[in-house]
Amino acid sequence: GLPKRLTFDGEAALVRGWTPAGLVLVSTAAESTLPNRQLVTIDPASLERRLLPLAQADEGVFDEAGTLYFTRLSAQSSHAKRYKGGTAQQLWRWSQGQPEAVRFTTDYDGTSRWPMWWQNRVFFATDRDGTMNVWSAKPDGTDLKQLTRHDDFGVKNPSLSRGRIVYQNGADLWLLDVATARTTRVPITL
Repeated sequence: GLPKRLTFDGEAALVRGWTPAGLVLVSTAAESTLPNRQLVTIDPASLERRLLPLAQADEGVFDEAGTLYFTRLSAQSSHAKRYKGGTAQQLWRWSQGQPEAVRFTTDYDGTSRWPMWWQNRVFFATDRDGTMNVWSAKPDGTDLKQLTRHDDFGVKNPSLSRGRIVYQNGADLWLLDVATARTTRVPITL
């Protein structure tokens, strides 16, 4: 069919995924009074927008029950490795009706971002071992498991579909099968 424009923000609107009800989850700075992004849901049929009541929320994913796992703060602009300062991106959890979001894990002050949901686990990238790698945890932030072990460039921009995560490491694309924790470099031919 024909494409349909869903945003008119003037600012870069970034699609982050879907809600369990089929609304599009978008990160935008259009409604923010701070230099930070916020998450909105957009109904593709009616274009109705709903701002989620979370300041400084960027990347996000919903589980089937409607709990949102999100990255607090947008990208830390210096791109420093192993940064643990006040603008380190960290994962938070929020459910409709909760007065406030809570930190997903509280045992690490460095960067954790790019939340993904699959079979009752949250998958994400974190530099808690010194390099950005893919980890997973139960929905309450416990039972942490490291799935990749890169010690060079680290994981960037992971995306999960049907139990497989594709991500960038250096100039290469890698594929992670979450069931086996097996990683494979994807051959690219031009």
